[in-house]
Amino acid sequence: MRAILTDLGVAACLIKNEAILLVKEASGPQKGRWGMPKGTVDEGELPSFAALRELEEECGISDLSIIRFLKYTYHTYSIDEKKILKITSWYLMSSKYEKKLIPQLSEGITHVEWVRPENINTKLENSFNNIIDLFNDI
Repeated sequence: MRAILTDLGVAACLIKNEAILLVKEASGPQKGRWGMPKGTVDEGELPSFAALRELEEECGISDLSIIRFLKYTYHTYSIDEKKILKITSWYLMSSKYEKKLIPQLSEGITHVEWVRPENINTKLENSFNNIIDLFNDI
């Protein structure tokens, strides 16, 4: 039996004033796509803390609160011909942050934007199904 390599990730669905925060990626497999802030769990870090940290890093937002855990999603990818299972923990969050949003350009985040629910489908039309499906759980 082969060992299964796993990668633990987190993602944040931040809602404020009935709008959802989305980020646009400049590179990698999500290049040019809108999605929610996400990242990896550092060694020894709890996924909930990683979600808070990633949102703060990618968007410059502070004063965050986790409302609840949403769900796990799963997908696979390959590195050097090795299959890796990515397990992502999704969290619903809120914030009282009122300052300017700051995309983390060094991580390939080019835009950060509050999007009204009626405009989500247009923004996410080229996104991955697990992100689109997430809105059914909110």
